[in-house]
Amino acid sequence: MKLRHTLLLGLGLATSCDASLVDGSYLGEPLLTVSGEVRMIEKSPDAPSLFPAGTLRLAVLWLGPKGTQADTLLMVTTQQTFSLVAVFPARYELAIHNPPPDVALLHEADGVYALAVIAAYVDANENGVFDRDTDKLVGGATGQRAIAFAPNGLQAPWLAAPLPPGYSRVLVQGAVGQSCKKYGHVPLAVDSATNTELKVFAQVPSNLFPITECDSTQSGFTAACPSPNKVAIDCAKGKADPFICANCPSQ
Repeated sequence: MKLRHTLLLGLGLATSCDASLVDGSYLGEPLLTVSGEVRMIEKSPDAPSLFPAGTLRLAVLWLGPKGTQADTLLMVTTQQTFSLVAVFPARYELAIHNPPPDVALLHEADGVYALAVIAAYVDANENGVFDRDTDKLVGGATGQRAIAFAPNGLQAPWLAAPLPPGYSRVLVQGAVGQSCKKYGHVPLAVDSATNTELKVFAQVPSNLFPITECDSTQSGFTAACPSPNKVAIDCAKGKADPFICANCPSQ
């Protein structure tokens, strides 16, 4: 319980209210709303890890073509709320109001689409934006869940069912199987669950985000990575999370 208590006091969960309707910040009807529980995962209840100070926030991080600059794959315009509760699980809601940035769109033979993950981070400088070298990645959606965007809809042999135009919540089905062998693509299915659970960790595990490459790597989600120089320094000193050292470029 110590770590949970520290989280609530140190992060001060982000909240919002109807003031946006009168202060000009109302963004209109969302294109996609995702909600669910937020669970804190403790390494050991008897030896809790120190949690960084700051506000817990969410970021939508897009999978872009290889070589795309990581800081261009961040979805900036979102609205998000957390229910303020004494103990976890808390609840969150994330509303997306815009299509993904153009650099995130993947142009393949089967059509145009983009994939993203929901990540949780600690906003250390309280500017409301995920800064890769300043803010700490602390969690994300579980169960191989992701967000897909298909501007014109998408039909492909590696989809369990066609995606409608716009946003969809999807499940990444895994890189090992006939789809990768036959189509060279990790299969996706529409997520039929009502909620998308988020987990928050003292140290992010290396398998946090779904594997979307047939080579069984998570290298596509570079938007979650600090700059290569910081990765090299922090991993050499043992100061970086397992996900960062296992999946982020260091040179």
